[in-house]
Amino acid sequence: MKFKYLILSFLLVLIALISADIITGIWFWNKYNLVFSTSNFNNIVTPILTLIAILIYGLALFTSIKQNRIIFDQSILPYYLDEIKKLKKKAKNKNFDTLNLFEGKKVHLLNFTTHLLSAITSLTKNIEFSKDYEDFENGIEHDFKYFKNREYFNYLLFIYEFTIGFDIKFNFIDIKQLVDQIDSSELLENNKKILKKRIKRELNIEEYLAFIEFFEKNSGKMAPLIPMTFERIFKDDGKKVMFKSITETSLKEPYDWYKNNLN
Repeated sequence: MKFKYLILSFLLVLIALISADIITGIWFWNKYNLVFSTSNFNNIVTPILTLIAILIYGLALFTSIKQNRIIFDQSILPYYLDEIKKLKKKAKNKNFDTLNLFEGKKVHLLNFTTHLLSAITSLTKNIEFSKDYEDFENGIEHDFKYFKNREYFNYLLFIYEFTIGFDIKFNFIDIKQLVDQIDSSELLENNKKILKKRIKRELNIEEYLAFIEFFEKNSGKMAPLIPMTFERIFKDDGKKVMFKSITETSLKEPYDWYKNNLN
């Protein structure tokens, strides 16, 4: 890139010098009432032809540089496409424990938002959860043992796999590293954008962003607060379980970075 600017600067200086030579030659010719001589003619025509030759050479040079740049770009593009495939395969192989909630369907990092939304929707339809949610809204609190005996507890355990965010975070680290590589590479800007759009589309990031935005824009029955039982699983000390929005958990941590870097 620096070499291209150096060549451009050199050509501009050269063109400026030749243009000055032409202008002074014309001025000199006019000064002597356009007295024709071979010497004066050569003093005018030669710089003009030289200028034309330089312009043609410059155009050919830049065309060649651009073509070489495209060839180089196409030679390294497959590497990043292959890295995206590897991340996609890795994400698909990361299976979550469904606790027999989804009729044998596998839940992994490429489809978890669909099943997570399904689990939360099932909560809203559960009579016991509706009662407990009403208790929460009325200021009545319950401890971990209480929720452990509720019929919807497996849904809470499933949701817990995502709200604690370990696997989500590890996946985010992998994606961020690849995007940083793409941004710092010598790829053409257009191809960088294409690759990042592909990452966003194929690694479930579009669905993840929509999921977070839905829960931030809605509340109540459509996007209820969830009893954070996982906070008390290892501290069953009798303290009350708090209800929180799912966007207040570790699940939301990658959101801002994805939003700012994959648009």
